[in-house]
Amino acid sequence: MHLFVDISSHGFGDLAITAPVLNRLVEMAPDLQLNVRSRLPNAKLDDRIHTPFQFIDGSSDFGYVMLDATRINHAASAHAYRQAHQHWAQRVTDEARFLTQLQAQRIRWLVSENWPEQDCLIEWLQKAGNCTEISAEALENGQIESALKYLWQTPTPPRPMNSGDREAAQHLFELLH
Repeated sequence: MHLFVDISSHGFGDLAITAPVLNRLVEMAPDLQLNVRSRLPNAKLDDRIHTPFQFIDGSSDFGYVMLDATRINHAASAHAYRQAHQHWAQRVTDEARFLTQLQAQRIRWLVSENWPEQDCLIEWLQKAGNCTEISAEALENGQIESALKYLWQTPTPPRPMNSGDREAAQHLFELLH
């Protein structure tokens, strides 16, 4: 079995979500040949993915160009998107050729601007963790003291059972067979 995974490299969040699923999948399919394409440092991938894999330094997307962890550089992002789409037909042809040569079952993880998982994640966080919403303005102005006091005074709920990686790996395993 051969699997190609393309992990976005505009932060470590996609790796944090994808690596546990890959680790669980390898437990289910020890003969899995894994190719990982990313612009994340290979050492960071090695820290999270606990099985041998072929590292492919590259990226099919770039996400947003960020000023820091929470702010988008809109002008630079718009420029990057225009550049990415300038020769779109050729990019699609090149990507198809690359994937065909790789001869792997393919999974691609993309984060979209309209993040559909957001509501589900917020609901889960509110049930399983200590969290509160902080407005972008409050965060930018450093006005988070009252929110932090609230969080520190809120009792910690019981730790949820970790099964998402197992469920995702089982689904992938079934798709690959």
